[in-house]
Amino acid sequence: MGSRRPILLDGTMTLEHYFYRWSRLIEEVGAKRDRPLHLGPHIVGFLRSASFADIREEVYAVPLGSWPRDDEREKMIGSQMMMQTVSGMEGYTTVLFTTALGWSAEETAEFVEEVKREITDDGVHKICDFLVACGIKEGGGKHEWRLAGNMTARVWRTSGQEAGVAVVLGVAAVAIAVAYLSRRR
Repeated sequence: MGSRRPILLDGTMTLEHYFYRWSRLIEEVGAKRDRPLHLGPHIVGFLRSASFADIREEVYAVPLGSWPRDDEREKMIGSQMMMQTVSGMEGYTTVLFTTALGWSAEETAEFVEEVKREITDDGVHKICDFLVACGIKEGGGKHEWRLAGNMTARVWRTSGQEAGVAVVLGVAAVAIAVAYLSRRR
């Protein structure tokens, strides 16, 4: 995930929860390898180093799971985020934890199962930061920011034409799935 860290919202998730601990351990592995695995805090720097200008950054609190009860859209987004998080978790967590942290494969598998159990438990309200950053590479003329359809990402426009845009999403696949599902209705 390109998120920063899980947000402790309403007491249903604490520092002792497996999901929160997993997120901290992923950060620890990134630090040990000198390669951060939570890229959200670094996205603006990536855009700057790629010579983008007028960089805008917005951070959204996104649910993880289908627990939101008042908003169907948030429930759908949370379900997609949960599915994406769980689908690849075992593979990359096993590699990272066994090589960088020295855990056994069995110990890692047990830990991942507990994390997955919590992620799919709607009684634990999980929220993560979802970072959207964009900027302009080059171009002139009149510029304006606008919302792109139902998406929260912003798009740079120059005189009605798309300019050199970099929209870096922490979880690009989720954004595509949400856009697709939103338009089907």
